[in-house]
Amino acid sequence: MGIETAMLAATIGAGVMGGVGSLKQGQAAQAAGESASNALIGQSQQERWRASQERAMSQRTAEEKQYQTDEINAKARAAAAASGGGTGGSAAAIMGRTAAEGQYQSDLELAKGEEKAKGLEYQSDLDLAAAADKRAQGKAARKASYWQAGSQVLGAVGSAGKFAGGGGGSGDGYYYKNNGIR
Repeated sequence: MGIETAMLAATIGAGVMGGVGSLKQGQAAQAAGESASNALIGQSQQERWRASQERAMSQRTAEEKQYQTDEINAKARAAAAASGGGTGGSAAAIMGRTAAEGQYQSDLELAKGEEKAKGLEYQSDLDLAAAADKRAQGKAARKASYWQAGSQVLGAVGSAGKFAGGGGGSGDGYYYKNNGIR
């Protein structure tokens, strides 16, 4: 085996190894994209769950506020009746204001819970969009690795032509050494 044959084999081998390396990098990039995408999807699911929990907690708090209001009004009615004054006039006005304040506090709790839930759902939507982006980036990197691998192999073959006496595609039409005869 002559030096030229060894150089030819080494050049082509290096190109093939470079191509294989490019393909492996593409596979790794796609796997990383999938992994990042899956993590973001999991995070999105947790945010959706937390949103439902925020709504449930705010409903429970609103119900508690309403219960407290009803309890205050019941005690006020009992006190008014015990004093012999009845539940009309100023006692009714006070109980009406108490009921309105209780309803306001209840509605406020529902609104706060809904606002938190909407924020979490919005973040969840952003995470899903980012997950799709990560997955697409991984796929694009893998596709790009095919082109890079092909380029490396073809570049090695072109360089190998120089060792075979062809001049590496210089246009002289000779791809093999002809013992110096042209």
